[in-house]
Amino acid sequence: MSDISDFARKKYLREQQKYLKSAMSANPNDKRAYLEMGNYYLEQKDYENALRNFETALVYDDEYYEAYLGMAISYLESGNSKKALLALRNAGALNSRSDEISYYLAKMCILDNRFDEAKDYLKDAISKNQNPEYYLEMGKIDYYKADYESAIDNFNKATSLDVRLKNAAELHNYLGLCYYRKKELKKALDNLLKANELKPDNVIYMYNLSLVYKTVRQDNLYNKIYGKIMKFSPKTAQDYIDLSTIYYDRGQSDVARTLLDEGIRKMPEQKALYTAKLKLLKSLGDTEGEKKLKEFLAKSDVVIQAWYPLGHGDAALLQEPVFAKLGEKYKKSPA
Repeated sequence: MSDISDFARKKYLREQQKYLKSAMSANPNDKRAYLEMGNYYLEQKDYENALRNFETALVYDDEYYEAYLGMAISYLESGNSKKALLALRNAGALNSRSDEISYYLAKMCILDNRFDEAKDYLKDAISKNQNPEYYLEMGKIDYYKADYESAIDNFNKATSLDVRLKNAAELHNYLGLCYYRKKELKKALDNLLKANELKPDNVIYMYNLSLVYKTVRQDNLYNKIYGKIMKFSPKTAQDYIDLSTIYYDRGQSDVARTLLDEGIRKMPEQKALYTAKLKLLKSLGDTEGEKKLKEFLAKSDVVIQAWYPLGHGDAALLQEPVFAKLGEKYKKSPA
């Protein structure tokens, strides 16, 4: 059952949607109303309706920076990096000093493990705006590059800018992992316990905590949480990806693959599952499996997360009306 805060939030969102629809009805040419409706759907992860509203906002103002940025985020979150990049380029043409452009370019690099490029973009974003979220992303990159001290510094900087992050489960999970790698097990345990307290149904957080319990030889606690992991029933695409990651980490790649296949069968529209399976096949050296999956995705017209260098894009995409608008206006090619 939802708690009171969850109920209140849903009520607020319903009222927000009702208000925006009234505003659009009263003034159908109000670009701001379409932008806010797009942001509403974006928050709901309804990317199709978000894009539809952002595109409508651009009909009334083809130099609307915020609408292009909303499109870029929607495309990025739904797994279409090529269109996200094109939308970011249009947004950047309108506001070259935007820290948000650099931030989302960094996010795209991170998806493809291009960490050095991502750090450069994040440094640029931070130079323009001391946003705690930028420090969080920088900390994650430092963690994946095994620079745990720098990661901890960036996470602490983020919390110093926004104290609410002290109740962010993801931050405590990463801090716990950093301290675990540094063999500071007491701090690792404290942070991972906090992450699990804040998000008790996150199987990755459970698994990370179990690793610390095993290391400090708290066998009863390890067995208890490991049993909980084994009984975990995935419900979302991320659940399937997380559980697959755990089995892969334990050397059970066949189970990891079966879980992703099950997730794809149940949720074929979830592009993140295809991305995860491609990464798994690549790590297993299954080139034939990779080839077959890519052929299937091409035939099914499924676009998954991928990185394309700035300036790259296929001709068909570049000719789409939304992306060509600025080029037509300023007599320049969108490429």
